[in-house]
Amino acid sequence: MPLSPLWRAFGSGSLAAAIGLIMWYGLVQFTDAQLNFVAAGVGWAIGLAVEKAVGPHGSWQAKAMSGGLAFVAIMTGSYLTLNHLWLINVPTFQGWLGPDQFVILYKAQFHGGRGVIDLMSALLGLYEAVVTPPGNPR
Repeated sequence: MPLSPLWRAFGSGSLAAAIGLIMWYGLVQFTDAQLNFVAAGVGWAIGLAVEKAVGPHGSWQAKAMSGGLAFVAIMTGSYLTLNHLWLINVPTFQGWLGPDQFVILYKAQFHGGRGVIDLMSALLGLYEAVVTPPGNPR
């Protein structure tokens, strides 16, 4: 029994999200820098994968799924980035940030101005995931 296009879209979008997260976290590990602009690329990859699975004229369900996958991937990438930076910059910190600690640190970025750029990158990633790339004209 063949899978429905939405299940194929979910599988390919999830795979794109996982690969994007691995690449994003690998870059963070390599550079020890906060590279949240990569969120735009992750969102684009998820949108492209979902679009390829459902076709160029995808349904609103596929777009919503793509946006949801991108949101989870971008928040996970931001969490992993902040956790890594705390591990290398705060000698007394061990382990993983709790959700409340992550929210406090994420909001604290906005006081220095850096958070605005990261938020714009995250929103661009969500936009790229939801706005289906145009298909090939026929």
